[in-house]
Amino acid sequence: MGVATPVAPAIGGLFSVALSVGSPRLGVTQLPVLWSPDFPRLSMTTAAVWRTRRSKASDLVEQKAAESTLTGRGYDIRAMCGRYVINDDAGFLADYFGVDRVVTDPLAYSYNVAPTDEVYGVAEHQGTRLLGVFRWGLIPHWARDRKGPLNINARAETVATRPAFRDSLRRRRCLVPAGGFFEWGPKDQGRSPHYVAMSDSRPMAFAGIWSSWRDPETREWSRTCAIITTRANSTLASIHTRMPVILDRRHWDLWLDREIRSPEAVAHMLKAVPSSLVAHHPVSTLVNSVRNNSPENITPVTDVV
Repeated sequence: MGVATPVAPAIGGLFSVALSVGSPRLGVTQLPVLWSPDFPRLSMTTAAVWRTRRSKASDLVEQKAAESTLTGRGYDIRAMCGRYVINDDAGFLADYFGVDRVVTDPLAYSYNVAPTDEVYGVAEHQGTRLLGVFRWGLIPHWARDRKGPLNINARAETVATRPAFRDSLRRRRCLVPAGGFFEWGPKDQGRSPHYVAMSDSRPMAFAGIWSSWRDPETREWSRTCAIITTRANSTLASIHTRMPVILDRRHWDLWLDREIRSPEAVAHMLKAVPSSLVAHHPVSTLVNSVRNNSPENITPVTDVV
């Protein structure tokens, strides 16, 4: 993607401004930031609420540490794709995913992305491919409040039929960029954490779904997402039974096309990536706590500590 014009005019009633982002592979690029009611940016009030919830959840992790080092934020991280890594700049991701507009300020690198965190997502609006930010944990558009389950994952086998997900699968699909993700081994292997990445080190494109939900009390918009999971391939089956659906580049256009509303049209994509395309290695148990967020989380170890 080339350098965009510094300030873009209003396009079809949509307001855009310039955003400078840095990428170690691309340098500094001026990217227009686009906002629309259908793809809303986080308000300051909503962002503050999420930060408060994350702080409380982190405290819960510490309280539960004596019970299990594998729980936190109200979920068991062995049971699903519950942690991953964001270690690419917005500029690089915009280029890699063929993005037309960026609708968010850059996120800081995170080596311990956890539920309720802000995460990057690629979606389309009126034929324009956008890079924006979601909160990880889907709230269905019809939800009365935030008190429902924390929908961070949707099973490929049931995503087309579960009420929380079926509308989003038809109308609001997205790609969730990741550098890699974590899985925890079985009990007989000490439940040690492993970091999973593409064999060629390129970014992963998780199959995601998203939703816009408006709080009936505050009238604030929340844009949230879930990651679709499937049965693990043979490379990962020894450490976990599930893994995120990682979409091949040739499927991105169809997956993001909002005119395609038939679950059957995208069902063939919801399978495990070929085993040869991913690799994993054991990492430190530091990643078990959301308070630990550094590149050390993905560094290979021989003796897990």
